[in-house]
Amino acid sequence: MPRDTFTRLKAVKKRRVVNGLLDVFKRLGYDKTTVSDIVKACGIPRGSFYQYFESKEDAFMALIDEAQAHKMVYLKPFLGRVGKEPFFDLYFPMIDAGIAFAEDYPDYVAVWVGFFSSRDPSVQTAWRSIEDRAVGILKTYLDKDQAAGFIRKRVDTEALARLLYRFQSIDIMDAFLAGKSVDEMQTIARRTIDIIRHGIEEDTDAKNTRV
Repeated sequence: MPRDTFTRLKAVKKRRVVNGLLDVFKRLGYDKTTVSDIVKACGIPRGSFYQYFESKEDAFMALIDEAQAHKMVYLKPFLGRVGKEPFFDLYFPMIDAGIAFAEDYPDYVAVWVGFFSSRDPSVQTAWRSIEDRAVGILKTYLDKDQAAGFIRKRVDTEALARLLYRFQSIDIMDAFLAGKSVDEMQTIARRTIDIIRHGIEEDTDAKNTRV
């Protein structure tokens, strides 16, 4: 976590540091970025860097937190409806909101996707921690739907939550960076959600009535 000296920075100076972090991590990737690269991109003395952050990883996680805070603004309208409506009725609109975030903040998306591809052990540990926390939240929503009868009892809600998280956080964002249009990403999302909701097996009863 960043030090209090960073969180208490005046908005203009904090934004300058965040923009520098965004530029350097997008341009070089986490693994190749050094503290020297960071202080140069942010326009701060090396001593100030260590007043704000404990390490390169700490600075990177501050940037990831910033990205997540921006994304939550797009998701917030739907979160209050979770638990009151079937989760899968909200999941596609939430994917749509994530696509809108990606269009408005493409640099954050590039850094986010690079986060997953880093081979640095500390970053992989941080990524697993973020994923586990998000999966836990999704599982809570899915458990409520399962208890309400919207999801079959034999469905493993933790496995489903992990599948959904990786789809929205990696697959859709990869499609965005690959240059897919909004319509193409929505089609990918709609088809994937349809497979998850309805499965891949033929409806035996319906099949037997067709002849």
